[in-house]
Amino acid sequence: NNEGPEVQIVLGPGTVRAVTEEFTKLMESPNVQTVKTSLDPAAYGVGDGKELHASIKAKNATPFKLALKKIANIFMPLVPGFIGCGLLTGILNIIIKLDPALAANALVQMLAIAGNAVFWGMNLFVGINTAKEFGASPIIGGVMGAVVTHPGLSNITLWGNKLLPGRGGVIAVILVVIVAAYLEKWLHKVVPEMLDLFLTPFLTVAISTVLALCVLQPIGGVISEYIGLAATTAVEKGGAFTGFILGGIWLPMVMLGIHQGMTPIHAELLSRYGVTILLPTLAMAGGGQVGAATAVYFKTKSARVKKTVASALPVGIMGV
Repeated sequence: NNEGPEVQIVLGPGTVRAVTEEFTKLMESPNVQTVKTSLDPAAYGVGDGKELHASIKAKNATPFKLALKKIANIFMPLVPGFIGCGLLTGILNIIIKLDPALAANALVQMLAIAGNAVFWGMNLFVGINTAKEFGASPIIGGVMGAVVTHPGLSNITLWGNKLLPGRGGVIAVILVVIVAAYLEKWLHKVVPEMLDLFLTPFLTVAISTVLALCVLQPIGGVISEYIGLAATTAVEKGGAFTGFILGGIWLPMVMLGIHQGMTPIHAELLSRYGVTILLPTLAMAGGGQVGAATAVYFKTKSARVKKTVASALPVGIMGV
């Protein structure tokens, strides 16, 4: 205390964690009024935390995680649209259930179109965001998203089969736009500057369209169909076992950052069926976590744990 003796602690390398714990104990002690330190964190390789943050970030920057991050960045800007349109559609469905006659109301019909708009334009939005993420012109991404969705495709027969507008959904759009992005960037390098403004977008759209309709959209279609089949079959046939597996692995996936790989799967299911049957199952993991934390809050005798849980519960309940 202020009237008592000073205590000097001599520290060696590797004791930063221990120092932090000791300072915490000292500050909590009723006999200590002032704690002063001349510890130089830099001497122990700690600095201001920026170096540690940078090293952790570099360690986690694996090609797989970076790829998942790119995919997540494509869909994150769409979240407000999903929320707004989804809530609007849900409210309208409740209103129509209560009074079916309102389905013919002009205002309800207009709002229903707004609630569906994000799905009608999803391929365009995904195309634009994919182009941005891969360093291409956003409008080229939107154009390629429109190409694979265009209703005129149903009038084209290729190798004895009619083309299907929108086949492959967002999976096909991502594949097509990634190829278009790399093609556009390469053309910018090889096309003379005086012709770049005209020739590069022309060649990008023309070549990418042929590749899209002949190769990439069929590949995306197969992937999309298998995703839809696998998801619906797993939930329908697997029952509680599927729920146990999906719910059990979800939070570890979030901790590792690989949960972002599920985003295009949810988007594809929304595009194909209008719902994603996986999300409620995965949400059970968060629900279970909130329930377990609530039990800990009431059972624990540690004030520190209570405080931590009380701070975390509100955001956990909101699904953050």
